[in-house]
Order: sequence, then C-alpha cells, then structure tokens
Amino acid sequence: MLFNSYIFFLAFLPIFLVCFLAARQMSYGNPKMRSVCKWMIIAGSLIFYAPFGVINLLVLLSSIAVNAVLGAIIARSGKSREGVLHSSHQGGGMPSSAHPDEDSSIGSHRGEGVAMSAHPGEDSSIGSHRGEGVSMSAHPDDDSSVAASHRVGMPVTAQSNGDLSIAVSHRVGMSVTAQSNEDLPIANSLAIGRYLLILGIVVNVVVLLFFKFSGSFLGEKIFFPIAISFYTFNQISFLAETYRGETAGFNLEDYLAYILFFPKLVQGPLMGYGEFVERLENCLGGAGYISDCGVNRDGMGSYASKDDTCDAMSRGRLLDWEMVLRGLYLFSMGLFKKVIMADTFGKAVDAAYSNVAGLGSLEAVLVAVFYSFQLYFDFSGYCDMATGICMIMGFDLPLNFDSPYKAVNIVDFWKRWHITLTKFFTKYVYIPLGGNRRGAGRMYLNFMVVFLVSGLWHGNGWTFIVWGAMHGILFVMTRALGRSRRKSEVNAESASDEKHQSEQKAERASDEKYQSEQKMEKVLGAGRLSREMPAKVNNDVSRVHEIADSSDEVTTVAAGSDRTTEKKIVADKVKTDKTATGKLSEAIRIILTFIYVTIAWVFFRAPSINDALTLLTKVFTGGIGPIDSRLSTSFQLDELWYVIKVTPIMRLPFAWDTCLWLFLIVGIIMIFFCKNAITIARTCRIGIRTTLLTVFLMIWSIVSFAGVSTFLYMNF
Repeated sequence: MLFNSYIFFLAFLPIFLVCFLAARQMSYGNPKMRSVCKWMIIAGSLIFYAPFGVINLLVLLSSIAVNAVLGAIIARSGKSREGVLHSSHQGGGMPSSAHPDEDSSIGSHRGEGVAMSAHPGEDSSIGSHRGEGVSMSAHPDDDSSVAASHRVGMPVTAQSNGDLSIAVSHRVGMSVTAQSNEDLPIANSLAIGRYLLILGIVVNVVVLLFFKFSGSFLGEKIFFPIAISFYTFNQISFLAETYRGETAGFNLEDYLAYILFFPKLVQGPLMGYGEFVERLENCLGGAGYISDCGVNRDGMGSYASKDDTCDAMSRGRLLDWEMVLRGLYLFSMGLFKKVIMADTFGKAVDAAYSNVAGLGSLEAVLVAVFYSFQLYFDFSGYCDMATGICMIMGFDLPLNFDSPYKAVNIVDFWKRWHITLTKFFTKYVYIPLGGNRRGAGRMYLNFMVVFLVSGLWHGNGWTFIVWGAMHGILFVMTRALGRSRRKSEVNAESASDEKHQSEQKAERASDEKYQSEQKMEKVLGAGRLSREMPAKVNNDVSRVHEIADSSDEVTTVAAGSDRTTEKKIVADKVKTDKTATGKLSEAIRIILTFIYVTIAWVFFRAPSINDALTLLTKVFTGGIGPIDSRLSTSFQLDELWYVIKVTPIMRLPFAWDTCLWLFLIVGIIMIFFCKNAITIARTCRIGIRTTLLTVFLMIWSIVSFAGVSTFLYMNF
C-alpha cells in the first residue's frame, strides 16, 4: 500500500488513526491498553504491507520468524549469564567471562562490579558505577587476577604465590580467560550468544545479497521483495542490541511493532530496537513518558508547557489536537512534494532517458537537474508524510532528511541526506573496520569502504559503484583538507602565541628601563633645585603651562573621539564586508556541492555507465536548440495548462515551455530558499491559513492520484 493511493488515504489511514487514537486515550496508566495499541500497530502494518503481494508478505514473515527465534535465544542466554552472576555475587565473588577474542568495553549495571580486559591486543579500560568495584587490565604475561566487590571497591590482595583473583561483571561486556569451573557457565553462555549473533547477521546479509545480486549471475531479473533492505538492517540492529544487553530482553509485541511499524517499514528511517521501544512507550504514556511528564518531546516540539502537559496527563488525556493538525499539515506538504513535484519531474526524466543520444546541451543540463529534484521531492515527501502520520499518532519519528541540497560540502551533505542510514553504516561498518583509531590512512580507507557498500546497497550495477566511489573520493578529500586546515590553524595560533609572548617580554624590559631612568632623573634633579627662578616668574610660567596643557587636553580628547568613531565605522564596514563575503562564499560552496551531487546522480539513474557518459558529454556537444516537446508536455498538468491557455501568456514564443520553467523555479525556491517542511510544521502558527493550505494541497494531490507511482527508495 502506498501513501499516495486512494485506498491508503481514504480508507486505511482514517480508520487506523481513529481506532488507534481512541485506544491510546485509554492507555494512560493501563498496561493492557498499551498492549492493545501495539497489536493494533502490528495488525495495521500487516494490512498496509499485504497489497504488495503474497510473496512479499511471506518473505517478510519468514525474516521475522527466523530473527525472532534467534533474538529470543540470545536474550535468554543473556539472562542465564545474569543468573550465574547473581548466584556468584551471593557467594562472595563474581566470575569472569572467558572468551579470548572479545573486545573490551566500558560499562556498569545496577551496582555490579566493573569488568576487566585481559586481551593482549586491547587497551586497558576502566569503568565504575557509583563508587563500586574498579576494573583493571591484566598484562598477557602475568598470571595475576584482581578480586573486587560488586558493592564496595575493595583493595587488591596478593596471595602467597603472587596470584590475584578477579571479580568481573559480564554485563559491562569485558572478557577475561576463565580460570575456574565457575567461569564455564558464563563462557558457554557468552559463546552461544555470540555465535547466534554471527549466524543471524550472516543469514540476513546472505538473503539480502541473494535477492539483490542473483539476477546478475542468473542473467535474468528475479523477484525483489519490497523494503527488504530496510527491514533487514532493522533485524541486524535488533540482534546486535539484544546481544549487547542494550534492551530489556525479548518482548514479542515490541519486536513485531519495531519491524512492522508501517510509517517507517518501506523507506525508513532506520531505528535501533531500544530507541523504538522507548519512543513507543512515550507515545502510549508508558513509564518513560510519565517520568518525563511531556518534556521529552524533541522530535515533536514543545508546544505546551510542562505544567499543561502534566495536567493533561493527570486527567488521562494523551491526545494533542494541535499535534494532529500539525501532522495533517505536514502530511499534505509531503503528499504535494511526491504527487505534484516528484512525479512530474519523473515523467520528464523518463522521457529524456529513453533517447539520451538525441538530447541537446540545454536538455541534458535540465534532465540532470530534474532527476536531482525528483529524488529530493520523492524522498523528502515520503519523510514528511511518515513524520506527519507519526505526529498524529503521538510518536516521535527521528529526523531523516534535513535540506541536503543546502549542504556546503559533501560531508555536510551526508549529515543531511538519509541521516539514519549514514548512522547505521557508521555504527555497523565504519566503526567495526577500525574507524579513526588506526591512523589517517586507515580512516580514509574505511570511508571508501562505507561508500562502496552504500553504492552496492542501492543497486547491483556498476553505475551504483561509480556513484558510491564519487561520493567516497570527494568525502575523503574534504576530510583530508579539513584536517590539514585545522593543523595549519593550530600551528598559526601557536606562532601567534609565541610572538605575543615575545612582545610581552620586550614590553616588560622597556618598562624596567623606563623605571631606571626615572630613578636616575630624580637623583639628578635634586642638584637643580638650588637654581630656582623668582616666584613671580615661576607663577607666570605655570599659568602659561596650564593654559597650554588645557588646550592640548581639549585637542587630544577631540582627536581621540574622532579616532574612536573612525575605528568603529571601519570595524562595522569590515564586519559587513566579512558577512557579505561569507554569504557569497557559502552560496558558491552550496552551488558547487549541488553540481557535483547532480553529476553523481546521473550515474545513479542511468541504465549503464555508457548512457551516463553520453548524457554528460551532451552537455558540451549537444548544441543549442528548442526544448524537446516530450520534456515540455511532461509538465503540462491539465489544471495548470487550462489556466495558461486562457491567458495572454499563450501569445509568447516560449508559451509551450511555461509549465516547465514554472516547475523549475518553484523547485529551486522550495529546495534552496525554504525551511525544511518538518521545521515549518513544528514551528508555524496553526490557524485558518494553514488549515486552508492543508485542504488545498490535499485536494490537488488527490485529484492527481490517477498517475500513482511508487517511491524511488522502495526499489533499494
């Protein structure tokens, strides 16, 4: 089911929201009703996904079944480890984990002792919790261990043979070679959980790769499940967080809601399991929501004061009608972006790519820009609609799209485009590869690997690899230049400090010399006192000096005032020039970044590298001529064309291309000069104007549903 379809907008969405909001009203302080709300989300999401076909649904359910079993066993192995630790605590000591390959980490858990790392290749790390036991790192050649209390830090006691005993908590994720029979249950449990995690990741990745690349090997295109990339990544996050103990165990309804939640199922955003469960509890008025008392509403904005929110909660009301209106407003903007803007640009792009060799120079430029705009409005529109639905539900969906074409460089671009996917690759690809911990060269190599993986994630052709490589190369260059610039600034600052210190030393030496001269002058002046002038002459001279001094003082003050004013004017002018220069520099950087990203999108969209190179070549060799009528007619929406035909515009020579230029201008304004739609929806004043605009955008979009198309990111 698509957001931009009649069945979704006129049937599924209103029925689901009415039922969910009614149940949510009763979920405050009622665990059973919260459970009902979760199962409503699960059932509604299955209904939402079912129209994509039986095979799609079977693949999704199979993935859920396999990962649910793995997750439950991993969670149970974690509980068994906790049970052994608890029993060992009562016996006066804590066993240590025993897998030699485990990476050390830092953590603490409910007053338990802090763990120790004994892996010879790992740096020692120390963690503590509320003054409890402290962890230590054992040297690989030592036969020693450390005993610690899980309640109060205890000193290390040496035994007669020089050995030390170690108390280590497993929950903080540290590992030590097992040295007693007590360690075996934890070691076995740890190994089981780790092997199941590896098995789960391998199974998920292999299935994803099979559907993505088997067509290339078999020589024919095979079935590709809708949204498999997104829910596969969610499965991996679930297994990893469960293994690490970052969740409160396995809960079937939470897990199903996490995987199936329909606003994010098809195109994201990607969320961690623990993050989703926490936000869902906040939505349903669970413990986290009650403790925060409405303050923890980062993603939805704080429109009501804390006291008002708490008062509403005390009366058992969770429905926020203002948020409902804001959600509808945001949904209407997203629907307009997808149906009116993205799909219209998409028609022109499809027409142009059907005959790339016949494009002129202007047409080639326009097609490249049109596809950049199509992708922008398609993905932005989906994010707006998903966030709008969640606003109505009271669920805080993470930001996934933040005006990426306003980025000043490629690094900034990837902080704005598909934000949660970038975070996923950082957490599960970049950091495991070593991140920036192994030198600059290895860090840049890790960046390239991440972007190549991102390209393969989007598609299995060489065009996607080229797209990923282009982004990776510029990303590495930008980071390297930024790193070099920061070093230069540090060196310049150090040189400036040294110069300042030298000037201070010279100034102090000058002051000391002046003081010495003053002392010498006082000694010599005592001899001149005997040759005093008559009192009358002295008085006259004094009066003359007073007058002269007074005149000099007035002149000095006036001159000082003039200099101060002049300095202020010059400083203001410099500040204005810097501001203007900064804005111009930023605008140039934004334009250059957009051009590079647009060129990369050409390879992303083209059926082959040859087609991409042909289009880019046509920019310079295509010649200048009238715009192909296929491009112009793609923008001639009936509702616009009828209006233009009855106006004097039709007498102008460029009348046939009017709609094309109109869409291009509107697209430029929306992309480069307007705020993010989510920001607008969260901060605007809800009133008659926003209500009328919501109705207008929805009606116009619904009328255009006849040409329903899928979202681009559903194909990845």
